[in-house]
Amino acid sequence: LSYNYPYGKWYNWYAISDARGVCPTGWHVPTDDEWKQLEIALGMNQIEVDDYADWRGENENIGGSMKTAGSIYWLTNETGTNESGFSAIGSSNGNCELGSWEVGIICTWWTSTTLQDGNPTGTRALIGDSGGINRYGGSAKCSANSVRCVRD
Repeated sequence: LSYNYPYGKWYNWYAISDARGVCPTGWHVPTDDEWKQLEIALGMNQIEVDDYADWRGENENIGGSMKTAGSIYWLTNETGTNESGFSAIGSSNGNCELGSWEVGIICTWWTSTTLQDGNPTGTRALIGDSGGINRYGGSAKCSANSVRCVRD
C-alpha cells in the first residue's frame, strides 16, 4: 500500500493471529469485548453494543466522535468531531473477493476474537457520512483491515 503515511498498513487475519503479534511489546489487538467497552464508554447502550446490525450508535454519533473532524482524511465527513480522541482516518480496507474502497470513504479494524468455528469474529468500521460504527462478523481471513493496538 503506497499510503503508509498517514494511513498506515492493512493486515489480513493470518497476520493478526500470528503468535509473533502485529502490536509492539506491551500492546495487543483488542478483542470484540474490548471494542464493546469503548462503545459503551462513548455512550452506546448494551443492547446496541451486542448487536451485529449494520450501523449502531448513529443516534449518539459514536462513529463521529471517533473520526477526525473535517475532510482532510475523509471524502465526506459530516459527522466527525473526534471528541473521543480516537482520531480515525479513512484509510480504506481490502476485501479479498471485492477489492478495496477508495481511501477516504471507510476505515476498518480487526478484533482478535474468533468464532467457535475458528473464523474471525470480524471488524469495526467507520464510514465518512455516518455517525454510526459497524460491527460485523465472519470477515474473510484474506481481507485486509487496519489494526488499533491497545496497551496491556
